[in-house]
Amino acid sequence: MARVVASEYRPDLEEAGIGDGRHGFSIPFTETLLPYARHVLHLRPAGSEAEIPPFPLTLTREQVGLDWSVMQFILGNVMAETGSCAEG
Repeated sequence: MARVVASEYRPDLEEAGIGDGRHGFSIPFTETLLPYARHVLHLRPAGSEAEIPPFPLTLTREQVGLDWSVMQFILGNVMAETGSCAEG
């Protein structure tokens, strides 16, 4: 789960008359999107159960194999586990 504040400026929102345009947001996706995995995104205002249209959205990563960011993530976790085992 991620929580973000929608405060990034978007000129298209301001041009559409939606406040001062500072209602944009972004959520970075990295190695957490594994190949062929299905990820369902929900967008709700804080404290609400109501979905904001067009959510929920389904994301899939269709590339075969592991890219470099995934390999770094896996190797980092393996190294951390190896280090904790060596200490214990």
